This record gives sequence, structure tokens and C-alpha cells, in this order.
Amino acid sequence: MKNEKILLVTLIFILQSFPSFGGSLDGKGFICKEYERSHFELPFEGFLFEDNMLVHYQFIQSKNDVIIDKHNYDYKTDENSIHWKDHRLDRKSLFVHGYKDTYKQYKFTHLCEQHNANDFMEKIYNIKKLKQKRYNKNPTMIF
Repeated sequence: MKNEKILLVTLIFILQSFPSFGGSLDGKGFICKEYERSHFELPFEGFLFEDNMLVHYQFIQSKNDVIIDKHNYDYKTDENSIHWKDHRLDRKSLFVHGYKDTYKQYKFTHLCEQHNANDFMEKIYNIKKLKQKRYNKNPTMIF
């Protein structure tokens, strides 16, 4: 009985010495599609949390190439959502709501899927390849 108590106390001290990662968003990614417009069938942006920053990935056209454009943002969290700029990600529904312009005239909603960091990056590069193939077939494509 005495040895069991010593073992238990030792185990508690060991577990308390490790940092808690329960609340960290680092390593989580979200790939999103425009929810209200059916012509965007491929996801067109993603959000990855790394180094306590939110990294926003977008696909843009540069000359004849589809490239990935990245921007870093600070973010805040509460029990129900994650906030950055004029955007809000609902933790339960995985909808992102926000505004596209500084005058808050165009509100958008995206539906997102959650991925770990490795899956996120693989999916982002696969989406880029698909978008490039579609652009090569139809250079007037909107994405």
C-alpha cells in the first residue's frame, strides 16, 4: 500500500511537469469553401495555426500560374469561436464569417473542414495542382 502511494505521488509530479497542450490550436488547420456560391466547388482558402499565429493560405493567379499566397495574423479565442481581423470561426459548426472589404459591405460565409498540419499542407498543395490544371484548360476560370 505504501509503495502504491509513493508511485502515485511520483506519477502525479511527473505528469504535472509536462506542459498542457489541451487549449493550443497549433497544428490544426481548416480548409474552407465558399458556402453561399455554388460555382466555387474546390476549396479556395485555408487557415493553419502555427507558432501561436494564424496563417491564411489563399490561391491567387500570377500571370499563368496559380500560386499560394500566405498572410500571418494574430488571433483571439473564446469558448465558442476564434477571431482575427473581421473574421470569426465558429468552433462547433466550422463556419467562418467575415467581411471582404474595409467598409464591411461584403459579408461572406465559408464552410471549413478541420485537418492536422500534415494533412492540411498535403491538401493545400493538391488543391493548388487541381486549380492549375483547371486554369490551364480554361484561363478565364474564376477561383
